Amino acid sequence: MARISIKFFMDYICEYCFLGFHTLQTLKKEYDFDVEYMLLEIHPDTPKEGATMDWHMRDLGAGVREDGTQEDVTEHRAYWVSTLNQIAAPLGIVIPNKNLFANTRNALLAGQYAKQVGKGEEFTRAIWDYYMLGMHDISSREAVETVAEGVGIPRAELAAAFSDPIYRAELLANQQLQLAFGTDRVPCFVVNNEFLIVGNKPLDTWRQLFGELLSRPEA
Repeated sequence: MARISIKFFMDYICEYCFLGFHTLQTLKKEYDFDVEYMLLEIHPDTPKEGATMDWHMRDLGAGVREDGTQEDVTEHRAYWVSTLNQIAAPLGIVIPNKNLFANTRNALLAGQYAKQVGKGEEFTRAIWDYYMLGMHDISSREAVETVAEGVGIPRAELAAAFSDPIYRAELLANQQLQLAFGTDRVPCFVVNNEFLIVGNKPLDTWRQLFGELLSRPEA
């Protein structure tokens, strides 16, 4: 059969996308497949300098009880992180309880540039390790440049990502393509342009799909 290919629609701000990345990285130890990172901005209203996670959760209405009263948002965030880590446990990672909600536009633009120069996966891993695990802000260009330098992309070269409108246009094109597949949720995976997977799925669900694809007779 043809090689398995996956379009992975995601934003660096998304913890569930981070888990999806590690799910695919785990599966790469067992299967041979290609991943294309389809970057898009899911929270364009985030302040340029970033915000707190509690701000974000309040904006989403998190922590509101059935009777309409407000529970402590910090406690709600701790519960949410605990739930995330139940999902993360089989992947061998632990997500810290950070109260940091970054503006990811600069990181996404840099990610598009990194794809162009063949360092998309390296940059994606590095920016997520820096933000999700290291709890560093990635809102500023300077922070993004630091991460990019770490994977071999010089600051002078990365400047194109911030100045050339083509990279912003590519982010918008990714968003339109995702909508054409019928969803605006992330993480979103399109396998062989045939199967749509929305949200986090356990490793065994992926293994079942790969098994079915690999058992198909070649045309």
